[in-house]
Amino acid sequence: MAGGAPRRLNRGMEKKRTSIAGAIFGGLFAVVWIGGWSAGTLVFDAMTFGSAWKQYHTRDWSETTGTVLRSTVKTTSDSDGTSHKLEVSYSYAVDDRPYTGEKDTELPEMISGGSNAMKRARQLKQGLVVPVFYNPNDPSKSVLNRGMTMRDFANLSFVAMFLTPFNLIMLGSWYFVFYWATSWVKRDLPGRVEVFENGTELRIRLPHTTPFAWAALAVLAGSFAGIFVLGGLNALLGMPELNFIGWAAVLAIAAMAYLRRAKHLEEGRFDLIVDGLRRNIVVPPLSAKGTAVQIKTDELQGVTIEREETKDSDGDTKVTFTPTLLYGENQRARLVETTTEDEAQTLAVWLAGKLGTEFRVGKV
Repeated sequence: MAGGAPRRLNRGMEKKRTSIAGAIFGGLFAVVWIGGWSAGTLVFDAMTFGSAWKQYHTRDWSETTGTVLRSTVKTTSDSDGTSHKLEVSYSYAVDDRPYTGEKDTELPEMISGGSNAMKRARQLKQGLVVPVFYNPNDPSKSVLNRGMTMRDFANLSFVAMFLTPFNLIMLGSWYFVFYWATSWVKRDLPGRVEVFENGTELRIRLPHTTPFAWAALAVLAGSFAGIFVLGGLNALLGMPELNFIGWAAVLAIAAMAYLRRAKHLEEGRFDLIVDGLRRNIVVPPLSAKGTAVQIKTDELQGVTIEREETKDSDGDTKVTFTPTLLYGENQRARLVETTTEDEAQTLAVWLAGKLGTEFRVGKV
């Protein structure tokens, strides 16, 4: 028996070292992955919307005439598919000084699309006299299309939809990094928990997915689906204006998701209610199909944490921790699942103090 305590101590220290090593490795991986994803996403954002901004400002450029020297479509194929790029060259003069331009527009090729590039190449025949728009402050900068048309905005909206999932994943990653970084700060309440007191009634809003998060998930799913649906319709019908309808549908779905979740909050679906007058506790259902559990306050015996291991479809182990109320004859009311042991323990210990009972260490 004398050696039992040292062995338990050694196992605890080993577990702690493993946990620290895992946290360091996970942190480094997250920094590299999130940093790379964010850098790539921001570069594409800057290239796309920076080009659109430059094209918008060409609306004030001066006009002259020029002659098309060459107009072709460069086709490239790789594992991601086939792309078509318009290559054009034209000559023009400003104040009797000759210049050569190579831009049909400041907009990137992915906005106009391959079919438009081929159509535009057929229009710009060699020797054709065309209007040329140049920067009056730097005549060497020129385009054949000035300003932004409604069709340009429609095409740009499709590119925005294409980039939306990447940006939402990036912002979500930043949020989780922020949440993890601030989780070490001592607070009066556990993270994502709210408390409302109204006379003899105490409401403890347990951690939940917010209406804003549900709306963001709806935009993520809707924009991802819209890429394929609108991409096919644009290629088939050549009507980029349909992109506006696609965005309207995505935003409408997001609004419905937000309002539905907000209604759940208003109904108290995630609230642990302590009714001092009736001396009972109402535990919200753990899932949407579950039912609320009512516990008499004098039956409450403590708060513990249930640890559960499950296997997913790939055979990987998933571990969840659930703060649980103990009451009556070996009865339990589970509150909210989390994959973080520290978060579950912080919530369970805080709840025990708030409910005036004890925290019982389980098999965590």
